[in-house]
Amino acid sequence: MLPITIDLLKETDLDNYVQFNTYPKPLEILNRLQAGHLCFVVRYEKQIVHACWAVTNNKIAYAILDPLHRKVMEHLARDEVYVYDSFTAPNFRGKGISPARALQMVGYFREAGCKRMIAIVKPENKSSIRAMEKAGYHPTRSMMHLLNVSRFAIAIWSDAENSTEGQLRTR
Repeated sequence: MLPITIDLLKETDLDNYVQFNTYPKPLEILNRLQAGHLCFVVRYEKQIVHACWAVTNNKIAYAILDPLHRKVMEHLARDEVYVYDSFTAPNFRGKGISPARALQMVGYFREAGCKRMIAIVKPENKSSIRAMEKAGYHPTRSMMHLLNVSRFAIAIWSDAENSTEGQLRTR
């Protein structure tokens, strides 16, 4: 494993983030951070090489998301976290960075009282699925009927003590 550090993105990291990935744009990054979204970043030699965003269900966070993300958030309970926009720099893929970050996220949100983390991944994205499984996520079902877009799978990490594994809560 590479000598990496994992921490939360700060507004002062914008230049470093944009060098790593041109999406989202700086203004959207600021809007996300100010609305309570968290971005877990992995650094190698002080440079960001991986990032993944997460958000709980709150109205401010909901307002700035695109329609796909909003559709998922409509179904989040208060003790659930939606994980989205994960990206690893091409030269760092396959080195265990994403599973290491995912394990750190699970611990962070478990400590904060969250019971489930939900992520969406296309079924053909085998490397993302493997990384998620290494961190304890379990693929559960297709969300095709929920999203009315192309095929996606949903993966859920659940606190074993309070597990409703495999069920997406609907209201």
